[in-house]
Amino acid sequence: MNMILKLSLKDIVFINPLVKYLNIFFITPWYDFPTNQKYYPSLAKCYACLLMVVKILWVIYWLQDDALKSVYASLLCTEKIFLFAIYTNLSILTTVTIFKSAFWDVDKWRTLFTNLQYIDINLQNKGKKESKLMKNFYFWFVLKQVMFLCYSTYGIQVFGTMQRTSFFKTFLNSCLMDVYYEFLLISLINILIRSFKSRYKDLNQKLETACEQSKSVEELMNIANYYRILGDTVEIFNSLFGYQIILVIFDCCLETVSALNGAFLYTINGQGQFNIEMFLCNMSLLTVIPYFIAMIVLSTDSTTQEAKKFTYLCWKYQENFTQGSKELEALEKIASSSAEYFRGFHAAGFFNVSKNLVFSLISNIATYFIITIQLNSSESNQ
Repeated sequence: MNMILKLSLKDIVFINPLVKYLNIFFITPWYDFPTNQKYYPSLAKCYACLLMVVKILWVIYWLQDDALKSVYASLLCTEKIFLFAIYTNLSILTTVTIFKSAFWDVDKWRTLFTNLQYIDINLQNKGKKESKLMKNFYFWFVLKQVMFLCYSTYGIQVFGTMQRTSFFKTFLNSCLMDVYYEFLLISLINILIRSFKSRYKDLNQKLETACEQSKSVEELMNIANYYRILGDTVEIFNSLFGYQIILVIFDCCLETVSALNGAFLYTINGQGQFNIEMFLCNMSLLTVIPYFIAMIVLSTDSTTQEAKKFTYLCWKYQENFTQGSKELEALEKIASSSAEYFRGFHAAGFFNVSKNLVFSLISNIATYFIITIQLNSSESNQ
């Protein structure tokens, strides 16, 4: 445990314990860092199939359970739509995540980690340690796990009390495991984006040092090559997580509108009394979901800005060299080509993941919430 708390974001091998844990859920393929190879590929595929069988059986249970049918029948039209959409979207997210890790994109994972390890070696970050506990990823990861467990337990207890069902029965009727998949996936996406940002930052510092100390043209071209590889690695990341990011953002919008809808409908119970527990559940959901979105959007935006800074530095430091020098020609060439090497973050090519996305989400959430209120009013008047 002490060694884990000293792992640094600068060395991609730090992610190995997280990958081992995510292997249990098959969010990541079975990958061995020391050998840079997949291990037990046939067994891994069998395990992935087993997880999918469990998922299918769980969905069949949802469709056959009388208690869940009774709850669904008692809901308003808008609640039925949100419940069906959320369960369906989360099930698709879990299925896509498992299949991409087990069958579709296994080699891309190896290329992703190979590229990052190569960059770490050349940036002299291999083997680096983190001495500050508050900057350690696993400290915050465990803390978030505990918070998720507490929130989930409280939510199941509240819904179980309302439905008069046992804790275990309420858990089976919920999509909590799919939510946990989503939570782990967001954590993985966020830490990989932060890893990109750290390497872009180190690369910019290396470029500044090379220009200020008038290093050789070969050194400058090597730095440009690392920038190209990092851009290619970002594109691999986009192909690995593009569709999952779409599903995560869609789920966050659904959950937000559903929570707002629930805050209006279920803060008053059947006897006309204020239901504080249900109110707290909905309000906490409205706190957690924006945090999930912020984790992804803000990380991608700051990483993109750090990547763009590389081109700016190439133009800035040209004034340090005399006209006609090889170093000046190299910087001009690197500045021109860095625009081609730059890769931003996008969701499978459908849209860019940046701060502008937040305003679009707020607009869409507000629009659909207004529509939900109108539908609820129409149904109540009938």
